Amino acid sequence: MPADKGVKNSSGADIRPPGDSLPVFVSFASQDAAVANSIVENLEQHGIGCWIAPRDVTPRSQYADEIMAAINDADVFVLLLSEHAIASPHVGRELERAASKRRRIIVLRNDAAPLTRSFEYFLSESQWIDVAALGMPAALSKLTQAVRQRLAPSSWVSPGLGAEARYSVDEKRKLSYLTIRRLVTAAIAAVIAAVVVGVMIRYWPSNILPLSDK
Repeated sequence: MPADKGVKNSSGADIRPPGDSLPVFVSFASQDAAVANSIVENLEQHGIGCWIAPRDVTPRSQYADEIMAAINDADVFVLLLSEHAIASPHVGRELERAASKRRRIIVLRNDAAPLTRSFEYFLSESQWIDVAALGMPAALSKLTQAVRQRLAPSSWVSPGLGAEARYSVDEKRKLSYLTIRRLVTAAIAAVIAAVVVGVMIRYWPSNILPLSDK
C-alpha cells in the first residue's frame, strides 16, 4: 500500500501528520460537493483539519466504516444543510451518529428547504449559520470562527506562526501556570498541617492519665 502522506491545505502546508485524526467532519449531499469543498478549503487555509469524503477515505477500505470512524474521532461536525442533504439517507445517518456521540454540530444552511422531524430533532441544539442572510464569504468566515470556538487550542495546527499559533502557546502556558500554582498551594497546606500536628504532639500535656490508673 502507498504510504499515508497526511493531509495538506491548498497552500501545501500540513494539516494533519500521517495517522492522526482530524477535528472537523464535514457532512454534505453529493449534489453540494462544490460548496462542501469550499468549506474545507476555507477551514484548512486557517489551519483547521477537516475530514471529507471521498478525499479522506482510505483506498480499498469499507466506506461506511471509514465514515463512522471519522465521526467518532472528530470534535466538530459541520453539516452543509440543503434540500439535497435533507433528502439524503447518508447525511441523515451521519447526523444521527454525530448526535449520538454528542459531537458539537454546526450547521451551514445553504437554502430554506423545510426540515424533516428527524432533522429538527437532531439539530435542535446546534449552531446555525445562514448563507442566504450573510452571503457565502461572510458565512464561511463565521463558520471558521464558530469552529475555532469549539476546538481546544491544541486540536488544530496553524499553517504558520500567526496569531493563532501564539494564542495556542499562551493558553498552554496559562494552564501550566494554574497547575503549578495549585500544586504549590497544596504543598504549603500539607506543610502547615504537619507543623500543627508536630506542635500538638510536643506540647500536649503528658500528665493526663487514664481513669483506671488513678
